[in-house]
Amino acid sequence: NSPTLKDIVNTLGFVDAFRHLYERKREYTFHRKGVSASRLDRFYIPEELRGGIIECSHVATLSDHCGIKLRLRLQNFQCVKQIRRKKETYWKLNTSILVHEDFMPNFKIFWGKIRDTKEGFEDEADWWEGCA
Repeated sequence: NSPTLKDIVNTLGFVDAFRHLYERKREYTFHRKGVSASRLDRFYIPEELRGGIIECSHVATLSDHCGIKLRLRLQNFQCVKQIRRKKETYWKLNTSILVHEDFMPNFKIFWGKIRDTKEGFEDEADWWEGCA
């Protein structure tokens, strides 16, 4: 139950397929001696597909992880252009890079090259992704 994972899933509007079908069922996909069992392996799907979930189940394997099987009904699914809403993207700075002695000089050069290109983009996230 990582707060960061929950934040990303909520931001993207995804649904945990297994939890959608089985709100209170306790099953685990990771088993190792001396470690608590966990449900690490999951399918996250867009909210609009949750009505098409036919089955989501865990399958035993030879690994310490179970496989996960998802069956979706997509016959009525229509592709639509996703509209990005402002302030719904998730980004976190890896602050460990700030202590590297070459970070700031290189970042200043990078920033100097891209800051004036922002006017050509309607969305700041698209601008940043296009520059990175």
